[in-house]
Amino acid sequence: MKAIVQDRYGLPDVLHVADIEEPVAGADEVLVRVLAASAFIGDWHVVTGLPYAIRAVSGFRAPSLRSGSARSDSGFQIPAAGRATAG
Repeated sequence: MKAIVQDRYGLPDVLHVADIEEPVAGADEVLVRVLAASAFIGDWHVVTGLPYAIRAVSGFRAPSLRSGSARSDSGFQIPAAGRATAG
């Protein structure tokens, strides 16, 4: 599948489209398919890693999540859920 990924901190040009493996929900995980997303100032902080305090949450040398899945505002579907999830 295609996804927008971020492998390092920097200006928005560090975001790129890449082919990744189709994700599978683990026993205690939920698979989320994002249908729409918005951008706000918090996304800029995560992409650039500035201020440096944001790296305590998102990764010190590079973002810990390869994909941009850490965004906060989105419309989504849940196509799969693991056995240990409730709700």
